[in-house]
Amino acid sequence: MDVKNAFLNGELTEEVYMQPPPGYNHPPNKVCRLRKALYDQGCNLLLLYVDDMIITDDDTNRIRDLKNFLHQRFEMKDLGKLNYFLGLEIASNKSSYYLSQTKYATDLISRVGIIDTKVVSTPFDSTEHLAATDGSS
Repeated sequence: MDVKNAFLNGELTEEVYMQPPPGYNHPPNKVCRLRKALYDQGCNLLLLYVDDMIITDDDTNRIRDLKNFLHQRFEMKDLGKLNYFLGLEIASNKSSYYLSQTKYATDLISRVGIIDTKVVSTPFDSTEHLAATDGSS
């Protein structure tokens, strides 16, 4: 799926306004009305949950610029490469991302106090075969 081009020149069903782009000569205190959806170069994605944020882009310069822009307006701390977010462990290489909830499950088991619980074999004989006519009706 090519998300980058999903809305390129798409028809808008509502009125959308934006500040004129840098370098565009325009009257002061005016905005532009978009007639078609558009993307400038690439696409920044920002996921925000309460006070935690993930920023991603295929261009590290745009990530840096967005971080700088936000840092000028809000007190923020960069926690570095994404490893853990909302119960998900995230690992990656150049071509893939790997998600796991092992840490979340382990923390949950620890919190309820059953981390040291010993495993017990099931009381059911797994070699026994039951039929629909077995037992009382």
